[in-house]
Amino acid sequence: MGVYIFNWKLLRKALMEDLTLEKSNHDFGKDIIPTLINDGKRLFAYRFKGYWKDVGTIDSLWEANMDLLSTRTELDLGDPSWKIYTQDVNAFPQIIGESADVKNCYVNQGCVVLGTAHNSVLFTNVTIEEGAVVKDCVIMPDAIIKSGARLERVIVGPHSEVTPDLSLVVKENQPIQLIANGGEHHG
Repeated sequence: MGVYIFNWKLLRKALMEDLTLEKSNHDFGKDIIPTLINDGKRLFAYRFKGYWKDVGTIDSLWEANMDLLSTRTELDLGDPSWKIYTQDVNAFPQIIGESADVKNCYVNQGCVVLGTAHNSVLFTNVTIEEGAVVKDCVIMPDAIIKSGARLERVIVGPHSEVTPDLSLVVKENQPIQLIANGGEHHG
């Protein structure tokens, strides 16, 4: 396995060009890297040992986020020897309501949790209203889970609003589903 490190200007240009290609899978290994090689760009490979996961599918993106919550993985964000550099957003602190039920979750700043959240990753500014239930989910930034909604084994896209009629429970043997803005289900 490997880790990709790119010159941002080169990567952005390659990604924007790839977006215009109808026959592209929009995948690093299948499209982006071969195109860069064919264009005569110099690429280097380095061996990497440690946690790595290809997140090119909805299922693998969900798995990588669930790995954050597992004690049986090499991925430990609490390891003080790891340096994590990120661009932080300006947001209020998280609010966990008095009646909220939160277990084994990463809850980022700006989140307001008044309902139930178990074994889930909540990105910045997520709202889970009282009476909403979120289990084994990844909730992207600025999503709102309305009272009465129930989600299990789902990824909710950024800026999405999930109402009770969009509730979705995905069984263990089924592919993870994505609820995108507007309520479309993908999987």
